[in-house]
Amino acid sequence: LELWGLVSIARARSLRFVGRASDSHDALIPVIELSAAHDLRDIHVSALADLARAQRARGESQDAEKTLNKARDLAEKWDIPLWYHLVIGTQALAAFGAGRLDEALDGLRQLNRFNVESQRDQMERVSVVNLGRCHVELGELDEAHRCFARSVDLGALINHEWSMGYGHCKVGEVLMVRGQTKQAFAEFDTALDMLRRSGD
Repeated sequence: LELWGLVSIARARSLRFVGRASDSHDALIPVIELSAAHDLRDIHVSALADLARAQRARGESQDAEKTLNKARDLAEKWDIPLWYHLVIGTQALAAFGAGRLDEALDGLRQLNRFNVESQRDQMERVSVVNLGRCHVELGELDEAHRCFARSVDLGALINHEWSMGYGHCKVGEVLMVRGQTKQAFAEFDTALDMLRRSGD
């Protein structure tokens, strides 16, 4: 049943990716119901998180927020720290998109701190970039630079050249805003070389 739940969530997510948010929504309902009935807690929280994304894609922002709050509360109640922080990250990105930058920053910091402390290098690579983007919007360029430089280091650590190239590109953007044009172009050149080698 657990494997069925995982596959069903992946299928529902794929439907959302191709613009079929309502089909994704409908596919997740039985997963939520059965995972609750059989006490499959990780599956249940995961399905709720994807249901919220489907709701948001259907323009149901308030329902999505309620669903995410439920997922977060259950993850906390059931002591599932990974899903608790992933839901916080999802809520933070929604806040970022809505322009609620202080709220977004708080959530992204929580997620990134969790990734650092649990040594989830791949996930930290993503969360630290999102954290850097938030710092840029807030005009906190030193913090943004630190985040993007960290993403380059993490890309090297996991031997992922595309991530390194993307990190160099974001560092270049910060340097351009600072007026450090020569250093920015050097970062962009490095980024292009790495992205070409990685096939992009």
